Amino acid sequence: MTTRLILIRHGETDWNVEGRYQGQADPPLNQQGLAQACQLAQKLRDVGLDVLYSSPLRRALQTAQILAEALDIPLHTEPRLMEIHQGEWQTLLYTEIAARYPELFDRWQTEPWTVTILGGENIAQVQERVYVAVDDILSRHEANA
Repeated sequence: MTTRLILIRHGETDWNVEGRYQGQADPPLNQQGLAQACQLAQKLRDVGLDVLYSSPLRRALQTAQILAEALDIPLHTEPRLMEIHQGEWQTLLYTEIAARYPELFDRWQTEPWTVTILGGENIAQVQERVYVAVDDILSRHEANA
């Protein structure tokens, strides 16, 4: 038996609709996002999930709480699964970022691995913390063959 990992993105927030960078800022799910989480819970009923791990950010945790309750499985928070910290860009609209930081924003759109936003993380840093978290999670849930 193999341990299977399923990645789930959080439901919609008002900031998603507005085109606002969230990063590690913490807006909640909107009504559509709550409905999306409920719909996903129904679709996952027969998948056989045993446990959920979530970022502690509200939008991710709300999504995970709906799933955990509907599927009757344990939920753990894991800070290393948080979204990339987008530094000075967090809470700004895409249009504001493009206007204030045109060259950096263009690189972010075309070569994001080359960009570190002032006060934030780069993709390599995020990758490192998430990989370590996933390795830790998988080691706790090795399938018993």
